Amino acid sequence: MQSIIANLGAFYLHRPAATPSAVELLLFRAWIDEQWRRIPARIETTPEDVSLRQAMATLQATGTLRVSTANSQHPHLTWIENVNFRAIHDWHHAVTGADDTMLGEMRTYQHARSTAPQAIWWILRSEIILQAAAFYLTGAYQPQKLVRTA
Repeated sequence: MQSIIANLGAFYLHRPAATPSAVELLLFRAWIDEQWRRIPARIETTPEDVSLRQAMATLQATGTLRVSTANSQHPHLTWIENVNFRAIHDWHHAVTGADDTMLGEMRTYQHARSTAPQAIWWILRSEIILQAAAFYLTGAYQPQKLVRTA
Protein backbone atom coordinates (compact mmCIF):
# COMPACT_ATOMS: atom_id res chain seq x y z
CA MET A 1 0.00 0.00 0.00
CA GLN A 2 2.90 2.37 0.72
CA SER A 3 4.04 2.25 -2.92
CA ILE A 4 0.50 2.97 -4.10
CA ILE A 5 0.31 5.97 -1.76
CA ALA A 6 3.73 7.16 -2.93
CA ASN A 7 2.82 6.86 -6.61
CA LEU A 8 -0.63 8.45 -6.31
CA GLY A 9 0.59 11.16 -3.96
CA ALA A 10 3.49 12.08 -6.24
CA PHE A 11 1.13 12.07 -9.22
CA TYR A 12 -1.11 14.60 -7.45
CA LEU A 13 1.78 16.77 -6.31
CA HIS A 14 3.61 16.93 -9.63
CA ARG A 15 0.83 17.03 -12.18
CA PRO A 16 -0.50 20.38 -13.35
CA ALA A 17 -3.91 21.47 -12.19
CA ALA A 18 -6.71 20.60 -14.58
CA THR A 19 -9.74 22.71 -15.33
CA PRO A 20 -13.05 20.89 -15.71
CA SER A 21 -15.17 21.74 -18.68
CA ALA A 22 -18.29 23.82 -18.10
CA VAL A 23 -20.40 20.68 -18.45
CA GLU A 24 -18.23 18.69 -16.03
CA LEU A 25 -18.40 21.48 -13.47
CA LEU A 26 -22.16 21.77 -13.88
CA LEU A 27 -22.52 18.00 -13.41
CA PHE A 28 -20.25 18.05 -10.36
CA ARG A 29 -22.20 20.88 -8.76
CA ALA A 30 -25.51 19.15 -9.51
CA TRP A 31 -24.14 15.92 -7.99
CA ILE A 32 -23.04 17.79 -4.85
CA ASP A 33 -26.49 19.38 -4.53
CA GLU A 34 -28.28 16.06 -5.03
CA GLN A 35 -26.04 14.13 -2.63
CA TRP A 36 -26.24 16.91 -0.03
CA ARG A 37 -30.04 16.63 0.00
CA ARG A 38 -29.79 12.88 0.61
CA ILE A 39 -27.87 13.17 3.87
CA PRO A 40 -30.46 12.38 6.56
CA ALA A 41 -28.28 13.62 9.43
CA ARG A 42 -28.21 17.14 10.81
CA ILE A 43 -25.04 18.92 9.63
CA GLU A 44 -23.08 21.14 12.00
CA THR A 45 -20.11 23.12 10.70
CA THR A 46 -17.13 24.22 12.75
CA PRO A 47 -13.96 26.17 11.92
CA GLU A 48 -11.99 23.60 13.92
CA ASP A 49 -10.39 20.54 12.35
CA VAL A 50 -12.58 17.47 12.86
CA SER A 51 -11.04 14.04 12.48
CA LEU A 52 -13.10 11.33 10.85
CA ARG A 53 -13.07 9.44 14.15
CA GLN A 54 -14.49 12.51 15.95
CA ALA A 55 -17.09 13.08 13.22
CA MET A 56 -18.27 9.46 13.33
CA ALA A 57 -18.41 9.40 17.15
CA THR A 58 -20.51 12.58 17.19
CA LEU A 59 -22.75 11.22 14.44
CA GLN A 60 -23.31 7.98 16.32
CA ALA A 61 -23.92 9.71 19.66
CA THR A 62 -26.07 12.63 18.50
CA GLY A 63 -27.15 12.06 14.91
CA THR A 64 -25.25 15.21 13.93
CA LEU A 65 -22.44 15.16 11.38
CA ARG A 66 -19.76 17.74 12.33
CA VAL A 67 -17.89 19.10 9.33
CA SER A 68 -14.84 21.34 9.39
CA THR A 69 -14.87 24.53 7.36
CA ALA A 70 -11.12 25.06 7.79
CA ASN A 71 -9.18 25.55 4.57
CA SER A 72 -12.29 25.44 2.39
CA GLN A 73 -10.89 27.38 -0.54
CA HIS A 74 -11.30 25.48 -3.80
CA PRO A 75 -10.30 26.55 -7.30
CA HIS A 76 -13.64 25.54 -8.87
CA LEU A 77 -16.24 25.38 -6.11
CA THR A 78 -17.71 28.04 -3.89
CA TRP A 79 -16.87 27.88 -0.22
CA ILE A 80 -20.27 26.33 0.63
CA GLU A 81 -20.10 23.83 -2.24
CA ASN A 82 -16.73 22.65 -0.94
CA VAL A 83 -18.03 22.37 2.64
CA ASN A 84 -21.08 20.46 1.35
CA PHE A 85 -18.75 18.14 -0.58
CA ARG A 86 -16.86 17.49 2.67
CA ALA A 87 -20.13 16.59 4.39
CA ILE A 88 -21.04 14.25 1.53
CA HIS A 89 -17.62 12.61 1.70
CA ASP A 90 -17.86 12.12 5.46
CA TRP A 91 -21.40 10.79 5.07
CA HIS A 92 -20.06 8.30 2.51
CA HIS A 93 -17.53 7.19 5.14
CA ALA A 94 -20.44 6.60 7.53
CA VAL A 95 -22.57 4.77 4.97
CA THR A 96 -19.76 2.47 3.84
CA GLY A 97 -18.15 2.02 7.25
CA ALA A 98 -14.86 3.09 5.68
CA ASP A 99 -12.08 4.34 7.92
CA ASP A 100 -9.63 7.12 7.13
CA THR A 101 -6.88 4.91 5.74
CA MET A 102 -6.03 4.89 2.04
CA LEU A 103 -8.18 1.78 1.64
CA GLY A 104 -11.05 3.60 3.33
CA GLU A 105 -10.65 6.54 0.96
CA MET A 106 -10.70 4.16 -2.00
CA ARG A 107 -13.88 2.63 -0.63
CA THR A 108 -15.58 6.03 -0.31
CA TYR A 109 -14.46 6.90 -3.84
CA GLN A 110 -16.06 3.72 -5.18
CA HIS A 111 -19.28 4.59 -3.35
CA ALA A 112 -19.27 8.19 -4.62
CA ARG A 113 -18.54 6.98 -8.13
CA SER A 114 -21.52 4.62 -8.00
CA THR A 115 -23.79 7.63 -7.43
CA ALA A 116 -22.22 10.00 -9.97
CA PRO A 117 -22.26 10.48 -13.73
CA GLN A 118 -19.21 9.05 -15.46
CA ALA A 119 -18.15 12.48 -16.69
CA ILE A 120 -17.14 13.50 -13.15
CA TRP A 121 -15.45 10.30 -12.02
CA TRP A 122 -12.05 11.88 -12.68
CA ILE A 123 -12.98 14.82 -10.42
CA LEU A 124 -14.04 12.48 -7.62
CA ARG A 125 -10.83 10.46 -8.07
CA SER A 126 -8.78 13.64 -7.75
CA GLU A 127 -10.79 15.00 -4.80
CA ILE A 128 -10.85 11.75 -2.84
CA ILE A 129 -8.07 9.33 -3.79
CA LEU A 130 -5.34 11.63 -5.07
CA GLN A 131 -5.74 14.29 -2.38
CA ALA A 132 -5.71 11.59 0.32
CA ALA A 133 -2.59 10.00 -1.15
CA ALA A 134 -0.83 13.38 -1.21
CA PHE A 135 -1.82 13.90 2.44
CA TYR A 136 -0.56 10.47 3.49
CA LEU A 137 2.65 10.98 1.51
CA THR A 138 3.47 14.42 2.91
CA GLY A 139 1.64 14.41 6.25
CA ALA A 140 -0.08 17.69 5.37
CA TYR A 141 -3.12 18.83 3.42
CA GLN A 142 -2.08 20.22 0.07
CA PRO A 143 -3.67 23.20 -1.69
CA GLN A 144 -6.72 21.90 -3.50
CA LYS A 145 -6.53 21.34 -7.20
CA LEU A 146 -8.00 18.92 -9.68
CA VAL A 147 -5.75 16.47 -11.46
CA ARG A 148 -7.08 14.70 -14.52
CA THR A 149 -6.28 11.01 -14.59
CA ALA A 150 -8.42 9.85 -17.49
